[in-house]
Amino acid sequence: MENTNNNQSFENSDNTSNKDIKGIWANIQQFLFELLDFRQNTDSKGTIEDIKDNISMKGHTAWVLIFSILIASIGLNISSPAVVIGTMLISPLMGPILGVGLSYWN
Repeated sequence: MENTNNNQSFENSDNTSNKDIKGIWANIQQFLFELLDFRQNTDSKGTIEDIKDNISMKGHTAWVLIFSILIASIGLNISSPAVVIGTMLISPLMGPILGVGLSYWN
């Protein structure tokens, strides 16, 4: 009779520890979600307007992009990492990347 009570108490304690672990895991997930969620405190309309107003592929920006593509192609053909890295520094690609991302998002 005493052995049966011990087994039941062991099963009950095992059940409560599983519930405790699941509760701790749920609390950790909730904490991380609240910590890493960047959608709550952002100005979506302001971000969209800023991207639309500041992205232009006209004039000098287009020419710099064309020449950086040519220089990068030459660097790839001669297997020169320094040239490829240099063209990444001079290329104005951040604006078009943001524009493509915004067009996909909207």
